[in-house]
Amino acid sequence: MSTIHFSRPPPTILVIGGVNYDIKAKLHAPVEHLDDSNTGLISQHDGGVARNIAEVLGRLKLPTTLIAVFGDDNASQSMQQNLEDQQVDLSHAIQMENMRSDTFLSFHDHTGELLMAANQMTLIKAITPSFIHTKTDLICEADIVVCDCNLSPDTLAEIAGLARKGMLVIDGVSTTKIRRIEGLYDKIDLLKLSHIEAVTLCDAPHETSLDGLITKAVNRGIKQVLISKGEEGFAINDGTNIHHFDAIKATPQTVTGAGDCLLGGLIYGLATGLPLAQACEVGAKTAYLSTKSVASVNHHINLDNILTGHLDII
Repeated sequence: MSTIHFSRPPPTILVIGGVNYDIKAKLHAPVEHLDDSNTGLISQHDGGVARNIAEVLGRLKLPTTLIAVFGDDNASQSMQQNLEDQQVDLSHAIQMENMRSDTFLSFHDHTGELLMAANQMTLIKAITPSFIHTKTDLICEADIVVCDCNLSPDTLAEIAGLARKGMLVIDGVSTTKIRRIEGLYDKIDLLKLSHIEAVTLCDAPHETSLDGLITKAVNRGIKQVLISKGEEGFAINDGTNIHHFDAIKATPQTVTGAGDCLLGGLIYGLATGLPLAQACEVGAKTAYLSTKSVASVNHHINLDNILTGHLDII
C-alpha cells in the first residue's frame, strides 16, 4: 500500500462523543472465584470511544476535530494534552470546572478478553441538542461526522437531522446504548457494531450469521454496516455485496479499544479515497496494533507503520 497524496485539501473529520479515563485490570491466570481477589496488572490510560477514534485519525494525520466533555482534573488535562500532541483540534470541546473526567473500568482475563466493564458517563450529558445547535455550521461542513452512542438519543437525533454535506458514521458502543439510534436508521451512512450489539439491534438470535445481521440492519434503512466479531474478523456491505475480512492474528494484551481503532482506520481509508478492501485493510491493522498494547490506542499507530505494514514492532 503506497503513501496517500492529497490532490486537494485533506478531508475534515468531526468526532462527537465520549472521552473517559480507562482503568484496566488484566488477570494473570484463569479466574476460579469471581468473589475473590485475583492477582493481575492494573493500568490507567486515555479512553472513550470518540476520543479513541479521534486519536487514531490524528495519528494518521487527518485533520480531526473532537467535540467531547473534559473535567478539570489531572486525567482530563493529560488527555487533552495527548490529543493536542496528535494535532486533534479541541477548540470546540467543553471543559467542566470542579469535575472529574468520565471513567471506564474494565476487567480482562489472562488472554486479554473482556470479562466485564463499568462506565461512569456523567460529563457527556453536557452535549445537548441545544449545544449541538450552536455547532450546526461545523457539523454541516465536515466531510465525515463520527458519533458514538454515548450521546443521548435526542442529541443523536439532532445531529442526524442536520443538512450535512458529509457522511454520518455511528459507533454502537454497547448493547444498552445501541437502542439510541432507533428512528434514525435512514440517516446513517455507516454503522459500526460488535456482534452482540448487532444481535441486540436486530432482535436476532445470537447464532445469526454476520451476513444475516447486516442484511437485517440494511433492511431497516441503514446504508452501510460493519460488524466486528473479534478474532473472527469482520464483515461490511458495499451496497451490493457483503465482504468478509480476517482479523490479523494476535496474542492480545487487551481487546478494549480494538473496535474503535478498527473504525478509525476504516474512516481514514474511506476519507482518503481508498477502495473499500484497502480501507478495511487499514482498519484491520489499526485494530491489530490496539490489541498489542494495554492502552486502547497503541502509540505505534502511525502512517509509516500502517502503510508499510511494519506491525511487529512491539
